[in-house]
Amino acid sequence: MNKKYTLLIYIIYILFLTQPTPAIEISTLSPDNETTIEGAIEYTNSLRAIRQKTYMTLRQKYINNPTYLNNLSRKLYNAIDMFIFGVGSSVTVHEVGHANAYKYNGATYISLGTGNNNDASLLEIYTMSVINGGAFATSAGYTSAIYNSPTRKTLESGAGTNANWTFKNRILINSLQQNKLTFTEHNDLAGTHLAVLIYINEPLEDRTGNDFKIYLDSMQQNQGYDISIESLRTQFLLSSLLSYTFTPIYIENSRINSAEFKSIKLNNLRLFYPEFTPYLMPTAVTQQVELFFKLKQLASLAYEFPMYGNKSQTEVTLGWYPVYNKLNLKFRLSITNTFNTYLSMNNEFELSKRFNLMTKAFIGNLSTFAQKREALSNNSTYALGIHYKL
Repeated sequence: MNKKYTLLIYIIYILFLTQPTPAIEISTLSPDNETTIEGAIEYTNSLRAIRQKTYMTLRQKYINNPTYLNNLSRKLYNAIDMFIFGVGSSVTVHEVGHANAYKYNGATYISLGTGNNNDASLLEIYTMSVINGGAFATSAGYTSAIYNSPTRKTLESGAGTNANWTFKNRILINSLQQNKLTFTEHNDLAGTHLAVLIYINEPLEDRTGNDFKIYLDSMQQNQGYDISIESLRTQFLLSSLLSYTFTPIYIENSRINSAEFKSIKLNNLRLFYPEFTPYLMPTAVTQQVELFFKLKQLASLAYEFPMYGNKSQTEVTLGWYPVYNKLNLKFRLSITNTFNTYLSMNNEFELSKRFNLMTKAFIGNLSTFAQKREALSNNSTYALGIHYKL
């Protein structure tokens, strides 16, 4: 590799050594991946790359030698990837979403757990949460002012589900940009929808730790908004059905190893079916409708509006995702009806066939819905990293 990249590689290597497992995608946010949503997404992206490599290896082995044993091992791994890792990736990002909100609110003690393990690593949550029946995040050590804030519980209880949808939308944007959906990306999308819908439909009676119960109780007791769980269940179910209906179902055979998204073509304009996403914001339950379209490059337009709660804020998000020879760029600009803004950038530059340089920025003053759920921090966030291609 060129000498000008040597120092950068040393820095990334040092960060690599701080990780609980070898990472394929790593940045200056990675050491905080248990309390930073972007760091958790990098972590799950890395494990997904390993899963996809494993899937392709088993698939090719069966194609080359279609024995009963090779077919059985391939199908067994496919089921494990879907129901263990696909759901596990969603659960991992979900719990880090809670931890991120705890950290923002000033908690001095934060831990993640699954089963009887009250101090679990991200890898343990990723691989064992389905087997253990779930995972959890706990916190303590707030100041009294923060602890008694009317929006603390709604921010913290909604942060996990909002992180799930952020994770889901990142996969969608990347897949639409590449115009294909891999086997493991499809499993993570399906796993996210499945995990959220199962969770929201759990009985709330005597479930003091259920996020939706905490959110609804806090909205009623601390902010005066009486929102029924039936309303939320209907909103979430319709959003997932409408979105997932238009997501390509992964088809596996000897010729197909990815699926294209459904779209409508109008001359040179390609319109993709809209994406519907509900969010649990601190003062309102919102609904976002996003339309992706492509002329020469992929772009998007989203409108987010309150369904229940405080209805004073609406938000428009513009997205542009161009791909050039060695550049892969993602820009999203959110603008509220009072003209507050939030800009997120997630870009990659190809250094070699194996290495891409990643640069990331999340710039705003926490006045937008988008920043509150993606980059919850008192300051704008910047990151530098490496993406290694298997």
